[in-house]
Amino acid sequence: MDIQKIAAWANVGSFGVACVALYFVLPSQHPQVAEKGAVLQGINPSIWILMMTLLVAGVLHITAAVVQRKSVHAPAPHTGASSSLVPASVPSPSTEVGRRDFVGASITPEYLVGLFKDHTSIQANKLIEPFIGKWMKVSGHLNEVLSSTPDFAQVSFSGRGLTSDLAGIYMYFRSKDSIERLAILRRGDALTIVGEIREINSVQLTLESCELEG
Repeated sequence: MDIQKIAAWANVGSFGVACVALYFVLPSQHPQVAEKGAVLQGINPSIWILMMTLLVAGVLHITAAVVQRKSVHAPAPHTGASSSLVPASVPSPSTEVGRRDFVGASITPEYLVGLFKDHTSIQANKLIEPFIGKWMKVSGHLNEVLSSTPDFAQVSFSGRGLTSDLAGIYMYFRSKDSIERLAILRRGDALTIVGEIREINSVQLTLESCELEG
C-alpha cells in the first residue's frame, strides 16, 4: 500500500480517537450529570482546554486526510514530452563532431577526373558535388614536397599528371608533425595518405587536411 494512503488512514483514525476521548470527557455524556442539570457547570478549566485541543486536533487530522487523499489520486501534470526521451547532450551519429565520410573503394582519382572527360564542365560539376568534403585514401611514390612555412606543405606523387594516364593529385598538409615527417622522406618513398576532397577538375584532384598513414 502507498505510504501516502497509510498516512491518510492514520489521520482518520486519529480523528476517531479524538471523538471517543471527547465522549468520555464531556460531562453531558454521563447520564447522572445530565439528569442533575449540570451539563456545563462545574467543569474544570483544564478540562475545557483538553476538550478544545482534542476538537481542533480532530478537525486538523480530518482536513489533512482529505488533502492527502486528493493528492494521492491527482493525475500527474502533462508536460507534452515523449515517454522515451534521449538526452540532448548526447549527439546523434549524423552530427558527430570530427566524423569522416570516406568514398567507396571504387571511387578513384581517375574516376572523378574522368567525369570531366565524358561530360561538359557544367554537367561534371553537378556530378562531383556529392564527393566534395568526403575523405579519400590514396597511395603512391613521393615526387615532391613544397613547404613555405612550418605548418604548410604541398605533396605530389610521381608518375601522375598530364603526361600520365593517372590523374594528378595535390595533397596539402597543415600539421607541423606531419610536415616534420615529410621533411625526412626521400623522393620515390611509398606513401599512403588520407585527405578531404576539396577540388576536382579535368586534370587533377586536390586533397586538404591530409595525414600520413603508417
